[in-house]
Amino acid sequence: MSLIHHLQQFNGMRVALVGLARSNLPLIEPLHQAGAQLILCDKKTDWTQLEDWQAKGVELHFGDDYLSGWAADYILRSPGIRPDIGSLPQQEESGAVITSEIELFFDACPCFTYAVTGSDGKTTTTSLIAAILEAAGETVHLGGNIGTPLLPKIHEVNTADIAVAELSSFMLMTFKNSADVAVLTNISPNHLDWHTDYAEYKSAKETIFRHQTEIQTVVLNRDNYESYKLHGNARGRVVTFGIDNDADITLAGKVVTAFGKPIIHIADWKLPGRYNIENLLAAIAATYSRVPDAAMVKAIRNFHGVQHRLEWVRNLNGVNWYNNSIATSPSRVITSLTAFDDKIILIAGGAEKGIAFDELAAALPNHVKQLILTGEAAANLIEAAATKIDGCPPIHRAKTMEGAVRIAAELAQSGDNVALMPGCTAFDAYADFAARGEDFMQLVNLLPSSSQPKLESL
Repeated sequence: MSLIHHLQQFNGMRVALVGLARSNLPLIEPLHQAGAQLILCDKKTDWTQLEDWQAKGVELHFGDDYLSGWAADYILRSPGIRPDIGSLPQQEESGAVITSEIELFFDACPCFTYAVTGSDGKTTTTSLIAAILEAAGETVHLGGNIGTPLLPKIHEVNTADIAVAELSSFMLMTFKNSADVAVLTNISPNHLDWHTDYAEYKSAKETIFRHQTEIQTVVLNRDNYESYKLHGNARGRVVTFGIDNDADITLAGKVVTAFGKPIIHIADWKLPGRYNIENLLAAIAATYSRVPDAAMVKAIRNFHGVQHRLEWVRNLNGVNWYNNSIATSPSRVITSLTAFDDKIILIAGGAEKGIAFDELAAALPNHVKQLILTGEAAANLIEAAATKIDGCPPIHRAKTMEGAVRIAAELAQSGDNVALMPGCTAFDAYADFAARGEDFMQLVNLLPSSSQPKLESL
């Protein structure tokens, strides 16, 4: 069934797309073909598609007043647009329906659904759930806050498939659906610059299972007080995961167990850090009742992580290499460093963007055994901050990423971990963090197992 068919409900309706972000842009043409009277609203004014939209007779409201001067029957808000700003509350009081692309997908989705939210870990957990289901032979449609919007692909979804969606608190603000399996990884204060307060943020997260029925399942973190205390509000089955408390999916020594049954040794999980173990347990909790153990174990062993987010690249001569190119700020580097039990060899640096490196420098003595810096401007600033700290690790400079990787290969010994965690943007040498991460991974994968370059040659 085509997307246009699914959108026939809007034929003759005044439909406003508020915020033309990636979730709303793909809906313009199919809504127009379905007969909707379109209203496009966005603060941005310089759209390359402007003449095309005008030719279609679309009503346009761009600029600072984009939330006023129009009325609609349905308002599809981009996730970043609060539902209570501008004229939206008044329009809702007058009968307008405020919804979104992802909500329409859940309305129309014909198959079993998984949804994941949380303050941390939702992308890794969502990706692993999809990988486990695919290893079991399921056809999986992955999207939401991760990947691409799901509604434009609704025509590809069959009743026997599975949809897996990552949902942010922004998306969940107006949600009136819940997934068959809802996963809440954890709750801690976040996005309070957007939400009115912590209570609103927590309420948005709870929406992921608020509308479930008795036959559906919610997965909660037994070790996270804010999420686990919501178990009494669940209408369906509650499955828990955790390390420190009595959870359904937990660790018995170094073995992951599900309801007391051994599943996999933790050594088979490539991603470092307690929070990544929690992500693993959450994904197992979500899929355990549906997926055979063998398929689950296969998927876990083959899972390298989410691209550029502490992604495992390879083990070479006993050394593990990780790509965390998305760590473009010092704070993100500091958080990632805590994932490792031992000190690592850190590759950092890039384009300087006016951020101080004092806090990162203070974290180096406890977490870094060798520091390799690239990117002249940022490297100078990082080195200046680091050398003021007692216990500063040895610092090495490389002109290029290739040089940094070769220095790391020279320094690393069996048992070490090497990680690219730049703490800076990539614009000194790359189009973006993804291009930087791809280059790093390619260089690491090209390293021969026997070659040991000399530092002075770099």
